[in-house]
Amino acid sequence: MQYDADEALWFTFRVERKLWRAILVHGDHEALVDDDHEDGPPLYGCCDYDSRSIYVDASASLRRIHDTALHEIGHAAICAGTPSHVRAFDLSRDIEEALIRCITPILCRVARPRWPAFPPEARALIRVARRKAHR
Repeated sequence: MQYDADEALWFTFRVERKLWRAILVHGDHEALVDDDHEDGPPLYGCCDYDSRSIYVDASASLRRIHDTALHEIGHAAICAGTPSHVRAFDLSRDIEEALIRCITPILCRVARPRWPAFPPEARALIRVARRKAHR
């Protein structure tokens, strides 16, 4: 799969036998623009259920990149792990976000995963994104 200049594949993972991608992007990448909350704080990541991709802001600190990735993996797990008969109830975005925000800090402290190394393209994107963010 080809990535734009402002994207770099970090790693892939499986949720319920489906392949997902963790992609590092610039902070102003279209995936991180939330039209519903234009005046709110910036997004550090998002989960795209259709493309089975999580996007993480590469200009953030290393800890925030890792914490955001774990947070977005939580969204992917809820989406994939919710049986279709339960999905019919349409778990609200606010409730899902609240659940993920409750468990992510605990998982980050207790089960800090061994994150895959950043491939060369991802390291390069992180450097460029951080310079761009500090202009």
